[in-house]
Amino acid sequence: MADKQLHITNGSSFTERLRPMFPNETILTWNEMLCEGPAPADVLSDDFIQTRTAYLTRFEPAAQSQYQTFVNQFDILDKASFDTIIFWFEYDLFCHINLAAAIPFVASKSPASKHYLVCSGTIPGQEGLFGLGELSEQSLTEEYNHRVLLESSDVESLSQIWKVYASDNHSAIRDIAFNGVTFPYLSNCLQAHLERFPLLANGLNALELKVLEAIEGHDFKNNNQLVGYLLRNQGYYGFGDLQWFSIVDRMSICFNQEESLSLNERGRSLLAGTYNALDDIRNPTMFGGTGKYDYLYNPNNKALEKR
Repeated sequence: MADKQLHITNGSSFTERLRPMFPNETILTWNEMLCEGPAPADVLSDDFIQTRTAYLTRFEPAAQSQYQTFVNQFDILDKASFDTIIFWFEYDLFCHINLAAAIPFVASKSPASKHYLVCSGTIPGQEGLFGLGELSEQSLTEEYNHRVLLESSDVESLSQIWKVYASDNHSAIRDIAFNGVTFPYLSNCLQAHLERFPLLANGLNALELKVLEAIEGHDFKNNNQLVGYLLRNQGYYGFGDLQWFSIVDRMSICFNQEESLSLNERGRSLLAGTYNALDDIRNPTMFGGTGKYDYLYNPNNKALEKR
C-alpha cells in the first residue's frame, strides 16, 4: 500500500500545476507573504490570524475571507495523519520566510510524519535560478525524486529563524546554525533580508537602491518597463509585481517621468552618496516583529546596527 502523502505548495498557481501529477493526493497551499508586515511567532494562532488579516486587508479588501480559507485548509492536520509531507518552495526570500514559518508549524502538528523539502533554484548545466512554475513536468518529477528529508535539527533551525524573525532582535538572525546542504539558498536569503534595512550611508535599502540604479543605467519609457526589469533582475528577493510597483511609487520623488524615466537631483545625490534620505523616504512596514527603520544596515561588516 502506498504511503499517504500530503503536499504543501508555495502558491495557488503551482498547486494547480501539481494536481495532475498527484491526482489522488492532498495538496494544500501556503498562501502567505510573511516577508512583509507584522507577524506574531505563534503561527496560525488567533493573534497571528488577526494580525495578518488586518495587515493584508489594507491592500486587498477581500483578504479577510481569503485568509480564513487559507487557515481552514490546515484543519486536515487535526483530522488525518500522513506518512509523508512534502513542502514545495523556491530559492528566494519570499519563499524562505514562508517556509521558516510553515515547516515547523506543520511538523508540530504532524510529528510522526516524514517531512521532505523540494526547493527549486539552480539547474545543472543552465545559468540562473528557476522557480517551480518555470520547470517542465520532467524537471518537477526529478525534483520530487531528489526531495530532501528534513531531520529534526533542520526543523529546529527553521523554528529558531522564525522566532527571531517574529521578534525585534533581527541582528541575531545570522547567528543561527543550519545545514547548508539541506537549505542551499538560505544563507543568501538571510543576507537579502538584512539588506532590506536602510543603509547607513543614504537611508535607502537594497531594493530602493536597485530602483535608482536601474533608472540610471537604462532607458525606461515608463514604470511598467522599469518594474519588468526589476522583476527579472531581483536576485534572491522573489517579489511580485505589486511589491515592486509599491517600491517604485515610494521612490518616485527621486526621478522624473516625462518621455523617459530619469533621476532628478535628489536621486543623483543619493547614488553619489551626498544625500541621506532616511527621514524623507519612509515606508513604515514591519518585517515580522521589527520595524524597517529600527535598524540600519552596515555593508562593511554585513550586520545590523540598532538605531
